[in-house]
Amino acid sequence: MNLEIFFLTYNEGESIVKVLENAKRHVETRKLDAKITVIDNASTDNTREFAKKVAGVGLIAHEKNMGYAYSVKEALEVSKAGVIAVIDGDGQNEVRDLDGALRLVGQGFDVIIGSRIVRMDPWHRNLLSVGHNIIFRMLFDTRLDDIDCGFKVFTSTAAKKIRIEYTDLIVGPELVVRSMEQGLKVTQVKVTHYKREKGSSMFGVGKLLAIIPKILFRYLVLRLRFKKAKSPA
Repeated sequence: MNLEIFFLTYNEGESIVKVLENAKRHVETRKLDAKITVIDNASTDNTREFAKKVAGVGLIAHEKNMGYAYSVKEALEVSKAGVIAVIDGDGQNEVRDLDGALRLVGQGFDVIIGSRIVRMDPWHRNLLSVGHNIIFRMLFDTRLDDIDCGFKVFTSTAAKKIRIEYTDLIVGPELVVRSMEQGLKVTQVKVTHYKREKGSSMFGVGKLLAIIPKILFRYLVLRLRFKKAKSPA
């Protein structure tokens, strides 16, 4: 199977070269038929310049900050690969975890969401994640426990069927709901998560608190639409 690995970046100049070199090394070691592409979301630092210096890596550069969800949407739409991996480019994820995800693809799964064994984020992000994952499982009757993980793998079949509509908030919940609506096989894979060494997250305490009501409202909208889609004609 041919694979395309997308790394999503915003001001990751201090870590992106290490991330890309690790990915290239893994691809070469595993002898994967793979392409590596960076989608940069209008970074204001030297992320793009450093990414261009890594041989064999493609770059999609946004001149305007379109948001994280838009970058995920773009990856699914532009890739021609049979399998598409979308990974945060901040160095907190382990590219070797693709091994487990690709095995699941081989077993017939269409969408594989990472589930961090230990989440190495600040307490406020961990707390919000636990809360909205509990709510999501209750609303959509799923065992997925880490829907906002920055490690996701899709088959080309899934990429063609998933239509992301909302690009203003976290994209994980909608990805899962759209996948279930299309009857795709969704599962999760345990992944390693590292503490961020360089840079800083876009989501501070204030921003996270501000979007909680929006997230809950979006869950309600997705639930109503999902119920309607599942209802008999």
